[in-house]
Amino acid sequence: MSQLPVSSSPGSDHSGRAPAPSYHSSLGIGPTPSYTRNVRPTEEVIARGAATRRLNGVYNKPGKLVSVSLNGQEPNCTLPMFGRGVLVEGIVTLDAEAARNALQLDITIEGDMKLLIAEGGTITHPLLSVSIPLFYSTTPTTCSETHPFSCRLPTRFDDSGTQRPLPPTYEVNFPGVPGIRAAVRYWMTVRLVRKKIWRRKELVTVPFKYYPRARPPQPIVGLSFLSSIKSHPEEWSSFTSTIAPRNPRSNARITSSFVLPSTAVFPMSRKIPFHLQLSLDPPPSSLTPETNPEPASPTKQSTPAPAPTLISSLLTSQAVVKVTLQRQISVDVRNQRVLKSVVCGEGYMHRVRLSSNSSTNGESSGSTSSSQMSQQDWAGWEGEVIPSKQINVGGFRAAGLTIRDFIMLTLIPPNPQTSPLRAHQHAVPVRIVTDAWEGDEEALGTLGN
Repeated sequence: MSQLPVSSSPGSDHSGRAPAPSYHSSLGIGPTPSYTRNVRPTEEVIARGAATRRLNGVYNKPGKLVSVSLNGQEPNCTLPMFGRGVLVEGIVTLDAEAARNALQLDITIEGDMKLLIAEGGTITHPLLSVSIPLFYSTTPTTCSETHPFSCRLPTRFDDSGTQRPLPPTYEVNFPGVPGIRAAVRYWMTVRLVRKKIWRRKELVTVPFKYYPRARPPQPIVGLSFLSSIKSHPEEWSSFTSTIAPRNPRSNARITSSFVLPSTAVFPMSRKIPFHLQLSLDPPPSSLTPETNPEPASPTKQSTPAPAPTLISSLLTSQAVVKVTLQRQISVDVRNQRVLKSVVCGEGYMHRVRLSSNSSTNGESSGSTSSSQMSQQDWAGWEGEVIPSKQINVGGFRAAGLTIRDFIMLTLIPPNPQTSPLRAHQHAVPVRIVTDAWEGDEEALGTLGN
């Protein structure tokens, strides 16, 4: 078969397609305007990053011969504080007598972590060691009385070959058996060596607080679950668990749907909203009668409780339905590990009325109408967990010390030994951070300072 020739018009390429026209703007748009800090009358702000508050206070540590001043502190603070990767700036001032016959002047910034287990002994992990030389002479001489210095703090330390973020200043002590103690400390030492009759050292030590800050990647939804699940379903995550009956032959189960904001990162100064829904699985209409292979005793019969009473038993005043924020502290010393859990936030909750279209996924349940569903078939609560003010750092992991946080759901029926339901706990891991989302007006206030 012969091929047809391809005709080319003037200005076209070998494939017969016309070349793309040269670009020119028909809108009359000029060059990109230069950046200005303030918004012009024709501009508007569509996104704003987190603002960093600059501190202008000065911390002073006076000494007999050597004094230290540190910049960038809170006014009238009793202990200097530095954040992640900040520039440590200050001035070392020498007395006139100390400046004479000086041989050496330097600063060392250090940190360590001490862990103790009653049965495992004590171990110390070095975290930080930075030296800042200010003056050095091989022969006694008179040096300057003022020595400015600056040094950027490292953000990581070596943990047996793994680089981990520097942990914040932290201390916890649990006496008893097994008792544990953990302490993360940072300090700065100014050393002056001068020559008199013999070499003499003057030391000034300044402990400081290391406080790395973090905030959630997004704000927490400001509406309740039931009022926002249809309009903002992506803001919530459901965690499902099953509450098993005591009788293993029972085919009735209670499904617990525990709903939390999907961010899973919460500031220590902010209430954490939650929703809890309990429902029978399967519904009472589909339950099959329980059978007992053994013949019934004529004098003593064991009649299983009707299925609807499984949920109603959790609605009595004797039952325990609670949500708490719990912190797990793990200390490992020479492969001896001890775990301690403490409640560091209480949940406040109230019953809510559920209908057939109130479900954890925002869709209608469809199987049973609201008129058919009994209050004994399902129950719901909404509430908030308020972190304790005793929390002043977020979770972290460093060497043998690990701090984790969980939202804990606890369900205990009345008379746990004889109840048809077993006690139930469901822990959802979360991350607690220091700061709220920028502009979060519902924050409880800044903590940790």
